[in-house]
Amino acid sequence: MDKKRAGQIMQAHGWFSRQPPDFQRELMNRSVLRHFEEGETLYHAGDPPAGVFGLVEGIVKIEFAVAGATYCIASVRQPGYWTGEAAAFRLGNRLATIRIASSSYLLHLPLAEFEQMIVNP
Repeated sequence: MDKKRAGQIMQAHGWFSRQPPDFQRELMNRSVLRHFEEGETLYHAGDPPAGVFGLVEGIVKIEFAVAGATYCIASVRQPGYWTGEAAAFRLGNRLATIRIASSSYLLHLPLAEFEQMIVNP
């Protein structure tokens, strides 16, 4: 997987596919393609914001802490899913844990790049 292919996949799925071409290019230019293996954690509930992630390939699980259990799976997501924007906008800690459910590629828009993009929408 390379960044060009990742952009093509994201242009065909979800929220990103409905954005203007200039915005798509800007986000892709500012993002880094990262690979994660099954079982890795993208981030934990309570972690500080570190940017926004877009799932290009693979599967992630969204988990919340629940009384009487360590974590409860709230949702399973596939390519086209984006996460992290709420923590980035409010500069607050993460509310959920995201775990990698299968070998996955994600675009990572670092927090500093996200902040620069929202200054000049």
